[in-house]
Amino acid sequence: MVSADRSPRAASTIRTAAPTRPRIRSSPTQQAGQRGQPDRDDRGVQPVSGRDGQNLRDKWADDNPTAHLGLTVPGFPNFFCMLGPNSGPAHGGSVIFQSECQSRYISACLVDMIERGVAAIDVRQDVLDDYVRKVDAEHEAMIWTHPGMTTYYRNKNGRVFSAMPWRFVDYWAMTHDPDLGQYRLTEV
Repeated sequence: MVSADRSPRAASTIRTAAPTRPRIRSSPTQQAGQRGQPDRDDRGVQPVSGRDGQNLRDKWADDNPTAHLGLTVPGFPNFFCMLGPNSGPAHGGSVIFQSECQSRYISACLVDMIERGVAAIDVRQDVLDDYVRKVDAEHEAMIWTHPGMTTYYRNKNGRVFSAMPWRFVDYWAMTHDPDLGQYRLTEV
C-alpha cells in the first residue's frame, strides 16, 4: 500500500482477516442432522473495516458473501480476498492454479495503480452486481443448484456462494488483465 506521499505504509496499518478453515462437526450433538457440514462459526476472523467504517461481516450478512471475481468488494479499497466468494474450484482442478490467477490479477492491479498514480481502487457496486448475476445464471445450469442436491456450497436461501461456475481457462482470461475502469479510483 502506498500513502499519498508515496511512502510505504507500515504493515500494522493494514487490517486483514486471519486465515481460517471450516471445522467439520464431529460429535453427534454437534452434527444435529448436518453430517459433514462445515461449522461456519467464524469467531476467529478479525474484523475487516472498509470505507466509511463499513464492516465486512455486516456486508456479507445472511451468509451471502459476494466479491467481484472472488477478489474485491465494493467499499473496501485495496482489499483483495484470495479464494473468496464464488472462486472455490469445486468442479475439479487445481487450487494452486486458481491462486496463481488471483495473485497475478492482484499484482497487475498494483502495477497499474503505481504506473497511473492511483492510491486506492474500490470495485464499483454495479460491476459486482453484474458479476453476481452472471455467476448465479451459470450456477442455474449446474448440479449445485439442483433441488435434490444438499451441499454446504449453498447458503440458507439456496444461493451457491462458494463454488466457482467458470472453467479455469475462462477464469484465467477474466483475471489476466485487470480493467481499472471497473473501479472507483483514488488518486495519489
